[in-house]
Amino acid sequence: MNRFIQITLLLLTLSLSSKSQESQQIKDNSSKTHQVLKKEIERLKNQSQYYAKRAIFDSAFQCMSQKDSLENALQLLIAESVLTEKKGHFDKNNNSIKNETDTLGIILTFIIGTAVFVVILLALKKKNKETREINARLERKNSLIEKKNNEILDSILYAKKIQEAILTSKSYMETVFKEYFILYNPKDIISGDFYWAYNNDRTNSLYWATVDCTGHGVPGALMSMIGTVLLNKTVIVKKETCPNRILTEMNKYLKRYINKTDSLYHTQDGMDISFCKLNQEDLTLETAGAGQSIYIIRKNELIELKGDNITLGQDPLEREINDFKVQKFNLKPNDIIYTFTDGFTDQIGGPERKKIKVGALKTLLQEISELSLNEQQKQLQEKLSKWKGGLTQVDDILVMGVKV
Repeated sequence: MNRFIQITLLLLTLSLSSKSQESQQIKDNSSKTHQVLKKEIERLKNQSQYYAKRAIFDSAFQCMSQKDSLENALQLLIAESVLTEKKGHFDKNNNSIKNETDTLGIILTFIIGTAVFVVILLALKKKNKETREINARLERKNSLIEKKNNEILDSILYAKKIQEAILTSKSYMETVFKEYFILYNPKDIISGDFYWAYNNDRTNSLYWATVDCTGHGVPGALMSMIGTVLLNKTVIVKKETCPNRILTEMNKYLKRYINKTDSLYHTQDGMDISFCKLNQEDLTLETAGAGQSIYIIRKNELIELKGDNITLGQDPLEREINDFKVQKFNLKPNDIIYTFTDGFTDQIGGPERKKIKVGALKTLLQEISELSLNEQQKQLQEKLSKWKGGLTQVDDILVMGVKV
């Protein structure tokens, strides 16, 4: 700022000096004119006296007249010079005042501009400081959220290990079934769908089931663990062999302990199930179902065994289900039994973003029924992935196939 003022003052000084030089030149010219006129007047005066002494009165009078005219002109010139000088002093004073005013205006404008700039700079600095503080808080919160998410994820992954430990192991399934496949796609790492199998050596019977519990993720996984415990307790511990009575026991337990009518929070948690019992001696299949069907494919022909239209543990009509329907079917070698939950058929996708639906699943199972069960699982997975595309999986998915 000091440097700017110095430069401005220097320019003003040079300008005033230039104007001062012009005024001085005019003054010098006027002085020269005065001297010339005075000399000429003195000459005419002497000339007039010379002619008068010699009695040349006409010439003397003429010189005297010229002298008087020049004296008048000189007086006028002197008066004009005085006025010009006074006017010059006046203009000089005015210019000086004007220049001082302009300089002061420039200085004030610069000071005000600098002050505004400083205020804006301080405001931006304060805003940047607040922004940095907000970003720091957000980073701390994001770090905390990430830490909590990692802890939750670790807990869910550990819960997955527990759920897999409770599920019937693949090594056991391989000793129980001649040929089988399980398409098992949890929606959220852990699943509300689960499968179960048991080989009763005493009666030479195979038991298996696919179950869809209310919800998915952690709540569904907790229900699936309860369902696994109920099946183990009813079939293995209590040695119940009839599919309908097995479902009845599970239903009573769920209504009594899970969906308590006298509890503060009356829930409606339950399970849809397809339960199969295979007598290996005569290949007789006994089935019972709640909310799910069972498909049997023989030589590309599909037979559907429908379960009861109810969910274990809940019934909007508050009916007491004491006995579920049992269906028997005589199997033949190479027959394939399919059990599944509704996750596959409810998946949204395709060009119109609709559900796959049960009809499409039936057609697909008939089309791939001649393939090995491992290849069938791959075909089902490919169909599901292609149908879903980039959309989100809507539910847990479970499809199980067993070949006699």
